[in-house]
Amino acid sequence: STTRGTSTPPATLRPPTGRYYSGDLHVHSRHSGDTKQFGDQISTIIRLAETTGLQFLSISDHRQTTVLTDPQFRGTSTNLIMLAGEEWGGSGHAGAHNLQREPIQHSQDYSGGAAAVAPRINDVIDDVHAQGGFFVLNHPIEPDNPFYWDVDGFDGMEIWNQSWALRNLTDTTDADVRQWVASKGLAAAGLDAPPEVYQAVSHQGGGRNYQNLKFYEAHLDAGKHLAAVGGGDRHYLFPPGYPTTWVFAETPTPAGISDGVRRARTWVSRGPNAPRVDFKADRDGDGTFESILGDVIPLATTGAIDFQIAVEDNAGGKVELVRNGTVIGTWHMSGGSTVIRTSDQPSGRSWYRVNVYEPIDRSGPDAAIIEALITGGSLNNLGFLGSTIAGLLSRYQSFVDVGGPFAIYMILFGSRAGITQVPINTASPTLLMPEYVSRLMNIDLRDRNYCIGALTSAIYVE
Repeated sequence: STTRGTSTPPATLRPPTGRYYSGDLHVHSRHSGDTKQFGDQISTIIRLAETTGLQFLSISDHRQTTVLTDPQFRGTSTNLIMLAGEEWGGSGHAGAHNLQREPIQHSQDYSGGAAAVAPRINDVIDDVHAQGGFFVLNHPIEPDNPFYWDVDGFDGMEIWNQSWALRNLTDTTDADVRQWVASKGLAAAGLDAPPEVYQAVSHQGGGRNYQNLKFYEAHLDAGKHLAAVGGGDRHYLFPPGYPTTWVFAETPTPAGISDGVRRARTWVSRGPNAPRVDFKADRDGDGTFESILGDVIPLATTGAIDFQIAVEDNAGGKVELVRNGTVIGTWHMSGGSTVIRTSDQPSGRSWYRVNVYEPIDRSGPDAAIIEALITGGSLNNLGFLGSTIAGLLSRYQSFVDVGGPFAIYMILFGSRAGITQVPINTASPTLLMPEYVSRLMNIDLRDRNYCIGALTSAIYVE
């Protein structure tokens, strides 16, 4: 892959002026076809986002920009920074955000054959940029709608779609990718998916969101500067902001949010109340951590780089510093506010990012049952409720994969776990999870003592 259209954020010796804003870049209203019956109107979604404490919101309905003409989008009184968006594409979804008008097309155009599809997607990306918007790949490693087109110039990647574990258990395989390549006519045209796709799906056992993260990191290895974003993909059932995308913006405006994403000044958390992360670097050793996420530290002008990782409102857990895809430091947290300072000497072009893990709490009501329902684990030893659900679902693995068992539990027994409904009149029940349940929904499938709390974009050295 090349880097056509990819901008390099400027380096600076003083901290930038601005702050991080919390929001959701993947939210569907009643304008999306699959939410017409159970979804909400835009004014209701705005109230939900306010209730969960978000500060910006992009309404991104499937393959259309009705949001631009819906009077509720501009006419609903709110302090939220509102962006008009669209979930673009058919075979492979992407978020086109901060739109001022419809993009030049709403989905892939196959009229010129397989070889013409990617260049036309590049034209769409350029058109979104011309409007002052940004373009991110949504749930790119996904069985139904993966984004394997070899395109350039996109600004970010959705590394975290919905809950980390719930509905994201099944790994995509090399065979799945090759089947997609054949089905789209690429193989017959002598084309293939980008090598980063195969690198991502080689990671097995962590689920699809973990593969999304590895897809993102493979692009960083290839020289791209990309924002890591999350998307609640909200249709109904849960409010916006799970996960939450945090964007460093110099101004609290749609243009400020767009600029922050294009400059990869982003990180993602489990939800609005998850631990907050601030990752910075001091490139000149003067004690001021002036380089933030998305910034570039010139390799030729630096020796060892000092880093600072601050994690606020944590309940313990651990922090990892990642360099070029490898964990080079791990620190355990004791709760509250944790500040870590460390140094590293890069030997060549490098990128650094941070993972934050929270401890799993299994002391809550029905925690063992909830964990088994989310992860597809055994229910037979969990009493009458567990054995009953197990018997009903034993022949329906696909239903397990899409989160059906947990949905049944929430509807029938959710009050036992403290699951409540939001204090807003929504078209269908919209539920709030207690913290221990939210952590279980985001459990790390590689180490089930932890959940994923937060993941950052990168600081670059080159």
